Amino acid sequence: MCGRYNVTDSPEVQALMEQLGLPGVAPRPQYNVPPGGIGEFVIEAADDRYLLPGIWSLLIEPNPTSAANIRIITHLAGC
Repeated sequence: MCGRYNVTDSPEVQALMEQLGLPGVAPRPQYNVPPGGIGEFVIEAADDRYLLPGIWSLLIEPNPTSAANIRIITHLAGC
């Protein structure tokens, strides 16, 4: 497995976005997004959820809550 993913606008994606509290918001279709590629992700901050761009990566570090990862996430979120 290489860690690539696809996103299409489908009834399933629309239902998922609604369940996540983002009705009417849809990620743009993306096909074959590789690790290191730009994708859109739902994040939760301050009791709200947002669809934001970020770099897709599989965490290699044993501690995914390390300070380095938090800095990257907050930088991508514009925080």
